[in-house]
Amino acid sequence: MKRLLTLILSLVMLASLGFFASCSNDEPAAEGGNEGPASENGDSAPEPNENLETILIGITNYVPMNFRDENNNWTGFETEFAQEVGKILGFNVEFIEIDWSALITEVNSGTVDAIWNGMSVLPHREEAMDISMQYMRNRSVMVARAEDADGFTTPEGAADAVIVVENGSAMHVIVSGNESADNHEFFDTLQDNVVTVETQIMSLMEVLLGTADIAVVDYVKGGSLLKAGTDYDGLVIVDYLFPQNNFGVGLAKDSNDNPDAKIRLDDLNAAIQQLKDSGWLMELAVKYGLGELLIVG
Repeated sequence: MKRLLTLILSLVMLASLGFFASCSNDEPAAEGGNEGPASENGDSAPEPNENLETILIGITNYVPMNFRDENNNWTGFETEFAQEVGKILGFNVEFIEIDWSALITEVNSGTVDAIWNGMSVLPHREEAMDISMQYMRNRSVMVARAEDADGFTTPEGAADAVIVVENGSAMHVIVSGNESADNHEFFDTLQDNVVTVETQIMSLMEVLLGTADIAVVDYVKGGSLLKAGTDYDGLVIVDYLFPQNNFGVGLAKDSNDNPDAKIRLDDLNAAIQQLKDSGWLMELAVKYGLGELLIVG
């Protein structure tokens, strides 16, 4: 059944590309796109200092964390956060889009120096990589069409629903049913209903088109897109509360003891704490509408 659902979704996605290309200019871009809300950083990206080493940050295009501004420069909460930490640690900062399902491999192989993109702290990630102090609260949410949402508050109500989720994401782990400590019992009996797509935005599009019934996304992204007057205003968050999972920055395993690591966990945590203590990080969170989610102290 999963293969059939995946084929159907793929065909519908191809057919719908023209429709979504004509969406409002206010629409945040899909991952890998070049559009998004205008940057508040000015007209250009910070000029690199030729005397400093460069660190490469692995990201996806994820409003409001990392996204392209009208000049095609990276901006967003995590973008500015990483750039400010780079200043403290004495690095230029560059960003590269990665396959999110391979984030652990990307950082442990040295392809990137850090994963800094609203990464949920999960037990299997903590075992496989170094993760910074946690700085922002988040949780997974189910999103459905407004007229259907009340029926999806129990596994029994969702028994016939097609459920879409971003491959390799924290939400994918939660719905996976693979007996991991990270997954959630809500989805135990719903495994044949689950289909993966490449991005969270794609999962929302599937529900909007009616080719899926439930998208499992994270709260920060859901909250940034499900607003009146946008192309997603027919979608709502289902009234079911999943556990909190906080954000952290991912580094290669055992970075403190690795002489080749550009960023060491202790140094990163000290820089984050400095930005918390000064109030700078709260100001940045408020700028992007995330102040109430920031973990202070």
